[in-house]
Amino acid sequence: MAKKSEGLEIEAQVLAGAMRHIAGIVRQSTLPILSNVRIEAKGDVLQLTSSDLDVELTRIVPLTRGGSMATTVNAKRLHDMAQALDPGARITLSEVDADRLEVKSGRSRWQLPMIGVGNFPSIDFSAQNTCHIAGPEFRTAIDRVIGSVLTDKAVAARPALAGVFLHDCDGVIGLAASDGNRLAVAHTNTPWPQGSQGVIILPKFIDSLGALSSDDSGEIPIGWTDNRIAADGGSWRIIGKVVDHEYVDYRRIVPERQDTATAVFDGDAMRRSVKRVQLMHDRDSRIVFTFEPDKIVMTANSGDGMAHEEVPAECSADFNTAFNGNYISQAMQQVGGDTVRLQMAGPGDIARVERVVKDGMIAVIMPMLV
Repeated sequence: MAKKSEGLEIEAQVLAGAMRHIAGIVRQSTLPILSNVRIEAKGDVLQLTSSDLDVELTRIVPLTRGGSMATTVNAKRLHDMAQALDPGARITLSEVDADRLEVKSGRSRWQLPMIGVGNFPSIDFSAQNTCHIAGPEFRTAIDRVIGSVLTDKAVAARPALAGVFLHDCDGVIGLAASDGNRLAVAHTNTPWPQGSQGVIILPKFIDSLGALSSDDSGEIPIGWTDNRIAADGGSWRIIGKVVDHEYVDYRRIVPERQDTATAVFDGDAMRRSVKRVQLMHDRDSRIVFTFEPDKIVMTANSGDGMAHEEVPAECSADFNTAFNGNYISQAMQQVGGDTVRLQMAGPGDIARVERVVKDGMIAVIMPMLV
């Protein structure tokens, strides 16, 4: 084992990559310890942990020179130091005294104040429900729904929509997110564990899990209880609180019906057309849709002009309605695919959007007044 005076050594690129995830959890707080990362070294392994009391993330990375250490320092500063170094550089971490950590690389040297690990918070967890899901599949499902989560400003009024709903979707794991005006539901191919209850996951947990799992091609173990959820990727582990509310029963809101009017069109062509119309839209992003047998006509008016676009389509609908242009564009990105079907019972009814060749992804949009 290396002498204590030599300190720990790690590749700067490895530390920067781990700290990028760690720093994403840290938040501004009146408690200095919540701005810090817990550094724990045992042998040739370094364990880095951050927490905001709702989400706790741990990264495990190799050291090029091992040792023993247990302390906390400012997470953002340590990340910025590692990020600023040249490719191939190595960093030495050593305790100057009981209050200062020295970070050194070549001719660069910094000292950071330390706070003892005894003050660092920890989230206890023991799973009641478990499953394994492929990392890329989970990442794709997350990307398709996360944009529909209720924003922070409106959470107080509708706390049940303050996260992503992990639940049983016809026997497989599904993710759902809504802000009350739009809804996104993504099915996976992973069986739902029988007898398990669904949970609402905080967006910060979902964002971090998506970033971590994007580099993981294997299966990720996920476990949860009524108030906690955790995922473990081997070199990382994340634990978080869940939203203590019952999620809306969206199946009652978006039944698949055979008596609805439909429009079938190219989703990418629709997205590009909406973008052009939005160059001249009102403040509320309202775009009027007129369904004709062979096309959808879109118009928008503002105080100083108007916009007009036509998208080829096969329509059984023959009415006018209006949508928020941003919601339509997002739905096209979420659903993807070459050919998209939009279903509505009437001009004031919700719109269900999915691929003609279904892949388990559904977007739902509330219309606006024409």
